Amino acid sequence: MTALDRAQKERPTSFADVVKRITPSVVSVFPARLAKPGEVPEDELLKRFFGAKKTDDEEDDRFHSVGSGVIISADGYILTNSHVVHLQSGKLADEIVVELSNKWRLPAKIIGADPKVDIAVIKIDAKDLPALPMADSARVEVGDLVFAVGNPFKVGITATMGMVSATHRSGIKLTGADGYEDFIQTDAAINPGNSGGALCDARGRLVGINTAIVGGFGGNVGIGFAVTVNLARRVLFNVLENGEPVRGFAGVRVKSVDDAAAHARKLADVRGAMVEEVLDPGPAAKAGLKKGDVILRVGDEDIGDAPAFRIATAFAAPGAQLVLHCVRDGEPVEISLTVGKQDDTATAGTAMEIESLPGVRLREQGGADGGLLVETVAADSAFAKQLEAGMVILEINDTKIPTRVAAAAALQPGPNKIRVRRDELTETLSLRVSR
Repeated sequence: MTALDRAQKERPTSFADVVKRITPSVVSVFPARLAKPGEVPEDELLKRFFGAKKTDDEEDDRFHSVGSGVIISADGYILTNSHVVHLQSGKLADEIVVELSNKWRLPAKIIGADPKVDIAVIKIDAKDLPALPMADSARVEVGDLVFAVGNPFKVGITATMGMVSATHRSGIKLTGADGYEDFIQTDAAINPGNSGGALCDARGRLVGINTAIVGGFGGNVGIGFAVTVNLARRVLFNVLENGEPVRGFAGVRVKSVDDAAAHARKLADVRGAMVEEVLDPGPAAKAGLKKGDVILRVGDEDIGDAPAFRIATAFAAPGAQLVLHCVRDGEPVEISLTVGKQDDTATAGTAMEIESLPGVRLREQGGADGGLLVETVAADSAFAKQLEAGMVILEINDTKIPTRVAAAAALQPGPNKIRVRRDELTETLSLRVSR
């Protein structure tokens, strides 16, 4: 995949030819359900807050929202966002209808969805569709021209233009505290309904799947995010091969290298993933990875920070051999790691409270990071000043806590020592529990 020609001197006065190549490949995605008696459909809420006109098409009354999608194969495979095909309850939509650029509507089947990346794969029964070519999003640079194409506010397929504002954005927690994030940031206008649509380069190639905006007004404020097409492609292959997300397991917890760590370890650049904890037993421990090692590359893939390492290992096939290029005590070290399989069954469970921590909803994480994710903390909870959503409880009274049952057993009346991870830092709290 070739990069853009950034040295061209003549600038075009119109991008109509590029947009014409993109728009036939972008579709509207309508997830549907039967509304319960007395329930206000989300579609009506959109009209109330944004003033959208009511449609005369009675069929549209069944559809509770609208998103966008991108045709990636001539036989009907489409990439969109996971949140487009999920309802607010977390369940998959009962029915999905896709509207093509020529206004034909076809039913779609959900092939698979990965909420931790916010990518879903759906399929329609059709042939000779205009598939959008994919670029290598690793070659995208800040300042590149991009087009965002989708169906904002159900007004119809719309193209907006901007530039790449940043690459490899992560830590935004749009996909949850345990999600996998690799976003392209852009100022091309992205609004509700654009979710799942195409972010394309100046050649009309797909570089990202439009996902979210930052701003408190429900509309574009010039900060939008798109999942890189390279990460979306990983989800695609994973879902097509396995039918559901299957992740690799390295058995290690890492944090991004900062300035202090780079100086201390005599690194040439402030980049890489530094090992904070090696789970024993686990693949990393067996391979000989040690606390303090800095991982700079996995195979041929450069590792800029901790999220990049998590993605590289989570989307490696269980059983695969990965060569980790590290720095240990200032010297280069190569470590061969056999990837394990991450068990996501606990993560998929429902967040629940335990008796000892009223008002705190916890979700079992499983996988490489382990621990209990603090999903919500009630404002009136006795622990609201110490615990907050997004924290991960790692240990209670020096005991590792993989499940809610383990947490309930470890908590004792009176003060308890709780080790938590917040963002990429760990700290120790004291929680007083009464029973």
